[in-house]
Amino acid sequence: MTKNETRKYFSDIRGNIPQDLKKEYDKAITDKIKRLDLFKISETILAYYPIKSEIDIRPLFSEKRIALPKTIKTQGKRDKLEFYEFTGETEVIRGIPEPVSDIKITDFNKTLAVVPGLAMDKRGYRLGYGGGFYDMFLAEHPLVRRVGVCYGNCFTAELPTDSWDIQLDIIITD
Repeated sequence: MTKNETRKYFSDIRGNIPQDLKKEYDKAITDKIKRLDLFKISETILAYYPIKSEIDIRPLFSEKRIALPKTIKTQGKRDKLEFYEFTGETEVIRGIPEPVSDIKITDFNKTLAVVPGLAMDKRGYRLGYGGGFYDMFLAEHPLVRRVGVCYGNCFTAELPTDSWDIQLDIIITD
């Protein structure tokens, strides 16, 4: 399957998880993250505000300093992700909740990124929505520890990858 066919396949699987099971799986995943040594020693968590059928990691928001991504327009280049402190408020930009804060995260020491994806594989690769934003960010910040989250039925042996795809350090499933 191509990447787009694979995206559609796993998007359908994830979107068909019954809500009661989704809540159970989301709690199991966030509980596992909280038990990680990487989480315990991190001061800042680069998180995401869940949309559509993404894993709801908001229970983590009360545990640590949280930063959420903003998509930043760049002159003559592709848009990119930057992370800003989450103060409890978001605004929806192009269908994605972004923090209203202007406190940009620039020190990535003791920082853990919790990265969403439609699917992930045993090699540590993820399949997102196709924009490449997380891959670009992670390539620019190689010292940031990376934890991917996905449902067990979206975890597979091998996903199609490209040379620019960045591997994650750990993948957490339900």
